[in-house]
Amino acid sequence: MQIRKLVKDNAYLGIKERIIGGELAPDQILTEDYLTNLLQISRTPLREAIQRLEFEEFIFRQPNGRFKVSSISKENAIEIYQMRGLIEGFIVRNATVKATSEDIKNLETIIEKTRLSILNSDPQSTVLYGNEFHGLLYNISDMHIPIKFLSMLNDHSLRYRLLISKSGVWYPNTVEEHQTVVEYMKQRNIEAAEMTIKLHIEKSLNSLLKKFNQIKRTD
Repeated sequence: MQIRKLVKDNAYLGIKERIIGGELAPDQILTEDYLTNLLQISRTPLREAIQRLEFEEFIFRQPNGRFKVSSISKENAIEIYQMRGLIEGFIVRNATVKATSEDIKNLETIIEKTRLSILNSDPQSTVLYGNEFHGLLYNISDMHIPIKFLSMLNDHSLRYRLLISKSGVWYPNTVEEHQTVVEYMKQRNIEAAEMTIKLHIEKSLNSLLKKFNQIKRTD
């Protein structure tokens, strides 16, 4: 039973990571034959993985019963980021109260890695380090129920950010805004930390939408 669960979970993660990373492109048709060959698994764990991904809206079942990778759209991006802003503001309030000096040091280490990735013109790494920064904030807050909702939203958000980053610099103000959040956390300034993270997410969304429009015009 444990082996079956492991295969099922690996199938789920294998497909999800490929969707987030763009290897499985938006609107790409997915067949069981293709996915079983890709992942080298049987159909039973594959179907269970597909059910989870359909529930999380990474995969969409068409009227004819076939599956495809979910589309991307400005409307979905807005919904994802607005929900992130609401929940993440709450998360940062609690992280500001609970953060230790070691937590602050770890956040600043990620910020420095982000800065270097921008200097090295590596937008994909910039996105991944940004994702790591936000993930650490979630862990510091230690708020299990909000984190469950936020983790799924963030996976969808990461998909958009990685896609957009392929066209160049993702969001150049990431380092400055992340550092400002950390400075307010050091001061235990809960209101300012919350306001800053919400504003950061709003600005990130605006940057994403602008680049989204540019990509659509070149398609």
